[in-house]
Amino acid sequence: MIKNKKIIFAILTSVILFSIYFSSNYRIFFSPFEILSNKTIEHNLQGICVDEGRKLSKEELLRRALVSYFAHESSGQYFDDPSDYAWKDRCPTEKSCQLYMMPAIEMGDYIFDKEKRISLLKARNNGITFSRADQFFPKNVRYQSHKLPFGFYASNRFSSFYPYDCCGIKEKSELLKADYPFQGTPSFLSKRGVGNYFLDLKEVDFTGERAETYYRRYIINNCGLYLPEKYSSVTGNYTKYMTTSYGFLLTQDFTKSVSTPPTGCWKWINGKPDDSVMNSLSKSFDYMFHYQTLWDGNFFYSCPKNP
Repeated sequence: MIKNKKIIFAILTSVILFSIYFSSNYRIFFSPFEILSNKTIEHNLQGICVDEGRKLSKEELLRRALVSYFAHESSGQYFDDPSDYAWKDRCPTEKSCQLYMMPAIEMGDYIFDKEKRISLLKARNNGITFSRADQFFPKNVRYQSHKLPFGFYASNRFSSFYPYDCCGIKEKSELLKADYPFQGTPSFLSKRGVGNYFLDLKEVDFTGERAETYYRRYIINNCGLYLPEKYSSVTGNYTKYMTTSYGFLLTQDFTKSVSTPPTGCWKWINGKPDDSVMNSLSKSFDYMFHYQTLWDGNFFYSCPKNP
């Protein structure tokens, strides 16, 4: 009897000590379920890639984020017709989603110079599938934010052109100081120390002769991975809705080519409207009601509309 009591006491003592150790060194998260050490969370907050034990440069993050994004797109799904409640594959076959290298041209050249656009598409070399994006974005190239040495073309359900200034990495601290109205990192990510870096993408889609330019921002982790399917259950919907911090659409109806922009216009920076323009709006969608976008053959400008 006494021996049994000693065993029970030893077990209870071990459980209590383990509980104290665990609660002091680890945290449990739900939605999704995850156990992380306090050390891992601290490293996450410092922007360190825990898997490699170091902080990656923005160039490394940009390349990895692009590879991860298109690899994710290769296996992604979408609702084509919500009435039939059926998911469809974004890339039903390997060859249906391809990446093609393009010269480092401006977005305006692609939108307004139809002959150049057609000749570029005709001259494109063999593509590389989205799932092999690691081969398309080689490691021996310098990936400066908003200054790639090339543009590229992505063909899947839609046909999208990415100009050379399409892509960049932003830190959370940069977004808190300026930039588009920033909605913040979802709390279930920030509690884990995740959400320190963001991938900015700009793409031009054509429907017939009509150009639509999309600006998107996605959370990536400290190792440069497009953030990730395992967190999508929180929203109960497609991952992209959770990872997007903002989206901004500029249609060709609000864009035109001019020889010289009038005075009082703001030149775009890093391929998008100046922060002072966007921060003056309560919603990014209001841009279309207050500004017109002009292209002078070299740069884009945001020009206030006449009252």
